[in-house]
Amino acid sequence: MKSENIEIPDDFEGSVRLFPLPDHVLFPGNIEPLHLFEPQYCELIEAAQQSDSLITMATLTNSAADERGIGSPPIARDVCIGKVIAHKRNENGTHGIVLAGLARARIQREYPLSHLYREAEVEILPEWEPNKSQSTNRLFHFLVQEFTGLLKSRTGEEPDLPKLGKNLTLRLLTDLLSFHLQLDLQTKLELLAERCVLTRATKLAEILHEQRKETGELYEPDFSWN
Repeated sequence: MKSENIEIPDDFEGSVRLFPLPDHVLFPGNIEPLHLFEPQYCELIEAAQQSDSLITMATLTNSAADERGIGSPPIARDVCIGKVIAHKRNENGTHGIVLAGLARARIQREYPLSHLYREAEVEILPEWEPNKSQSTNRLFHFLVQEFTGLLKSRTGEEPDLPKLGKNLTLRLLTDLLSFHLQLDLQTKLELLAERCVLTRATKLAEILHEQRKETGELYEPDFSWN
């Protein structure tokens, strides 16, 4: 089954079903294939398919003493609301789904448990887009080059750089890289929590530049990220 409309419904009131995973952060604009087999998540997908098809990806925190976490076991407050865009129910009772990340959100409170799966009230986080400037254009093109390199390393083919640049925004580009790059969990959560597109793009560019220096790659930009 495929969902035609992959936007958050207009009547969304902030109640979400939670799908917590360890060491994993979903970002808006990304597609995630998932295999659901535990009873609570099989119940979750059945409930989602009978209503709005929304599932919110949450991240299990590393420590029960982590004050930034909520609930038991604790999860990070910053989450990504996703929508099921493909679903297959298998004969053995498990489910295969494809989840599309839609929006950043922050958990306000977790509801008392009334199902096998967890639920919460969230606030969708508005995002601030930067005005176009020479510095943002340079930042954008640097990240396009990084994304191109990432695609080439995974497919073995040279991506169409002009086409990529034409179809990507700084907002989407940053979220694609944040999702696919091998970054530590805390960094990914910080990038998910950041509402300002320019701030998170700058942070990501600085991380990538430091990684280049550590690996000995010769790349010295002749401009400031700021």
